Amino acid sequence: YVPWVITTMIVLLASSTLISMVRETVARPEHAAATQTRSLGLLAAVIGLATPICLLLPRLVLWPLGPEYVDEGATLLRWSGLALPAATVVLVYWSICLVARRAWPVFWINMTTATAMVVGVFLIPRSSGIAAVGLLYCLVQWGLAIVVAGPALRSLRRMRAPSAPLPARSLPSP
Repeated sequence: YVPWVITTMIVLLASSTLISMVRETVARPEHAAATQTRSLGLLAAVIGLATPICLLLPRLVLWPLGPEYVDEGATLLRWSGLALPAATVVLVYWSICLVARRAWPVFWINMTTATAMVVGVFLIPRSSGIAAVGLLYCLVQWGLAIVVAGPALRSLRRMRAPSAPLPARSLPSP
């Protein structure tokens, strides 16, 4: 439970940062490049700090909770920490879709994630343990990140171009 809470808090911080970016980009398109640079820089700092901590120091992070948390949760914290960069790529695409007022890609990302996780959890053998769910989560996030990284990068470049704001329907679906 604790490793999920830790990585969920990090993902929520990333989501909050990106929601603020969306709001500012829509409200003040003339300042979009500066807003996006600041928000993406903050996001890179948070994920750049959290990922190595989750990967390299999970036992230390969980140590104050006791040896059972360390033994049972360290591998899960590693897997969910390894998923953080991929989840961030997906969240960046999600935020670009919101700026472009494209709800369907957001819906399909969320539906794909939920379906893959539910089906995957049912397919994991019971003897695998909770770390297998972390591996599944990591694989789902990286799979989605690979699919949306190209469209996200292209759309971000178009949004940041000073002469050409992103039209509402120009964002390609993954």
